[in-house]
Amino acid sequence: MMLSVSSVYADHSIHHITEPHKGQIDSAWVEVPGPGLIGLGFGPFFQLSESDTDIYGLRINLGYGTNDNVWGLDIGTVNSSNFSAGLAIGGWNKIGTAVGFQLGLINNVHSAYGFQFGGWNTSQEMTGFQIGGINDTQNTLGLQTGLWNNAEKNLKGFQTGLVNSAGYALGLQFGGINVAEEVGGFQLGGWNKAEKKMNGFQVGAVNEMENGVGLQFSLWSIAETILGVQLGALYTTSKAVMGLQYGIWNNADKSTGVQLGLINEAEKANFFQLGAINTTTTVNGFQCCGYNNAKNLNGIQFGWINRVSGSLRGMQIGLINISSGSGGAGFMPFINIGF
Repeated sequence: MMLSVSSVYADHSIHHITEPHKGQIDSAWVEVPGPGLIGLGFGPFFQLSESDTDIYGLRINLGYGTNDNVWGLDIGTVNSSNFSAGLAIGGWNKIGTAVGFQLGLINNVHSAYGFQFGGWNTSQEMTGFQIGGINDTQNTLGLQTGLWNNAEKNLKGFQTGLVNSAGYALGLQFGGINVAEEVGGFQLGGWNKAEKKMNGFQVGAVNEMENGVGLQFSLWSIAETILGVQLGALYTTSKAVMGLQYGIWNNADKSTGVQLGLINEAEKANFFQLGAINTTTTVNGFQCCGYNNAKNLNGIQFGWINRVSGSLRGMQIGLINISSGSGGAGFMPFINIGF
């Protein structure tokens, strides 16, 4: 009696959770009722077990086999079911909801819980591990590793591959190319791109983000707006930086913080520029060390050559000081002061 009640409840639950996303393909031309412990298919011609029945144990097919629910070992060319719990080995595993392991050339599962290994793994909802040439999901909770990994909407976990892409990536992307609309975590690779928003770290040859909070470290770092640190061996550029830019050549429309490099450029610099060549339209703060050039200076220039072409409201300290606009002397060695 206990077994009967459990079986009825299990069947009812399975039908309930798999009904919205069927995984079955068309039934065979001839179906013969068979024992529930084994299924044998020669689809599309013949199948021992009807397509709307359940298999508990072993299903083997040549061609294809299709059943409602399969519990146990499923081996064949094409394995088709609404629900599978156990191990499915085939050329093409087409399943509505799968719990366990799928090994195949193609694993096509609506909702997968467990492990997928194949040439092409695709699912709407993936909780677990995908390992393959191509891994493609809508939502992933776990690990994707392959040549190309895609979580169209959400990735919560890890992607490792030649190319990784995601809608919202919460976790780690590690590969040759990492692309996500929004990132909360880490991107490590050759080229990293956060198309809309980045909260975390980008480390690679080229880093690109729209708006970010955190760290960029690369040969070439690009950001629309960044609150944090841009480190570039060659070049860093941003429309607005609040924090630190460090590189051979730093460029910003607006810099609030520190620019430290061989060449520092800014439309508006608030606080500090330190480099061999510093050039900006408006400085509110301090420029140091070799050649300092500004249209408007509200602060201090300290260097070998200091030049202000517009308004000097502060001090120039250097071997050559030039103020060709308002404030200070036109030319004054050592110290030039304007108000």
